[in-house]
Amino acid sequence: GVRHDIMFFAAMNTPGKKDGVHQVWYDGELVLWLQNLEFRKSPSLQFDTIGLEIFRGGNDQSFAAATDNTMEVGDFMVYVKK
Repeated sequence: GVRHDIMFFAAMNTPGKKDGVHQVWYDGELVLWLQNLEFRKSPSLQFDTIGLEIFRGGNDQSFAAATDNTMEVGDFMVYVKK
């Protein structure tokens, strides 16, 4: 019954450079900031899918949720730099 706001940002690297970025905020606090990432070496590789899932961890039923869960997605934005 508790709502949390999760926001993330990802930027592909320039092909041949380790300048990619991934950031995650949890309830307004920056909790993950990875930089100098290399997602790709070729300019033909690009983001083409964004997937959202709830994963609780673990590898057996003891990690399963006791009740149904919902995920509300709002203010979804995708920026494309050309």
